[in-house]
Amino acid sequence: MYLIDVILLAGYLIDVILLAGYLIDVNLLVGYLIDVILLAGYDVILLAGYLVDVILLAWYLIDVILLAGYLIDVILLAGYLIDVNLLAGYLIDVILLAGYLIDVTLLAGYLIDVILLAFSILCILLMLICYLVSRYPIDVILLTVLSNILLILSC
Repeated sequence: MYLIDVILLAGYLIDVILLAGYLIDVNLLVGYLIDVILLAGYDVILLAGYLVDVILLAWYLIDVILLAGYLIDVILLAGYLIDVNLLAGYLIDVILLAGYLIDVTLLAGYLIDVILLAFSILCILLMLICYLVSRYPIDVILLTVLSNILLILSC
């Protein structure tokens, strides 16, 4: 907003300078009128004064067109600043979305860890039950090896 205020202030200063130029031109025009009264018989000099007035009027029109162009530039610059703020907001949204995706990935990893932990506990319980119930020691050894392999894989 400060940049826009500075640009508008600069525009006002340009307006003041142009207004001062118009006041000087009004004084010149009064001088030309005095010249017309004094030199009423000299048509050539009057015609030259009219040509100068036409040239000055053309310069005023050019100044007005340039001033309108400066105002359009200020409006466009304000629009660009708004676009930059919106783009920064979109980038922040993208960064937040990436953070949410990382959180979802971590949550999925935690769920996998919980499932593996439950599976490991189940294997240990199965091993204990088979050890207590089994009649043959070969089944216990086989189940122990299987449970240990599953524990290692779950880690």
